[in-house]
Amino acid sequence: MISIQDIRAAADRIAGKVTVTPTIGAPVLSKLLGRRTVLKLENLQIGGSFKRRGVLNRLLSTKTEAEDAQFVAVSGGNFGIALAEVCETLGLAVTIVLPESAPVASAQRIEAAGAKVIWTPDVGSAFARADELAADGYSLIDDCDDVQIAAGSGTLALEFLETAPQITDIVATIGGGSMISGVATAAKALSPQTRVWGVETHGSDSMARAIKKRTPVTIDVTTAISTLGVPTVSKVFLECVLELVREVVVVEDREAFQGVIDFAEKEHIWVEPAAGALIPAAQRIAANLPHDAVIGLVICGGNATVSDVTRFSG
Repeated sequence: MISIQDIRAAADRIAGKVTVTPTIGAPVLSKLLGRRTVLKLENLQIGGSFKRRGVLNRLLSTKTEAEDAQFVAVSGGNFGIALAEVCETLGLAVTIVLPESAPVASAQRIEAAGAKVIWTPDVGSAFARADELAADGYSLIDDCDDVQIAAGSGTLALEFLETAPQITDIVATIGGGSMISGVATAAKALSPQTRVWGVETHGSDSMARAIKKRTPVTIDVTTAISTLGVPTVSKVFLECVLELVREVVVVEDREAFQGVIDFAEKEHIWVEPAAGALIPAAQRIAANLPHDAVIGLVICGGNATVSDVTRFSG
């Protein structure tokens, strides 16, 4: 399990290399949800998502052994961007394996940072290709099963609760589970009474299904939201969620894409579909919360183009 000490150490390690992203009030969403709502804007993080936090912590924790390594990773877009840009800064070589559902704009940004991109037909074949390269001597970085990445991701919760200590409920999306695990660990350590809620979409609900079975399961990824599409969650992150997360809410892809439009129209911020999923989930969660609850939404990223959103929401 991750500890608050791991997260505090990560915060020290990555200080000055990440943006301390703003926390803002969300007056229109507050009215919609019937509860005061605040947003942690990781869409304004370097690289456009929270992923930079975990990548930096992972690579800086193992800097000596990393210097001569050839890294490989699977990504739906954001993790690949963060890893490519951090590796470029540190002078490290990396190959990113992308499923065809990943945004072309993300691939272009990864290649612009000097990383090699390999395309595969789907998420399952992307992980298989990465495993092949790992067998050939590449060093595999898997953010779905890396506690150092989770600890780095958890640093956003330290900032969130420092700037908005009145939060009673934190809502965050789940891809592989590293972010929700880090956030929940930090939140429960700093404010044990704070409730943490996870969000997935149908077709990427590997955590929700694992919770029902109480063991990791493998699913067919059918979501159109590549940054959430992970076929299985690790045992360590499942255990974190079982212990620290109140519930995982599953919404439809179309609701998530509508959420992107709602964030733009109601709060004038641009988010990606993974963050758009927060609005429909928060509506369901808020209905059963006390009226004095304060909801904190983790805006995980903003790496989506208008065409990405309109293609699926229209």
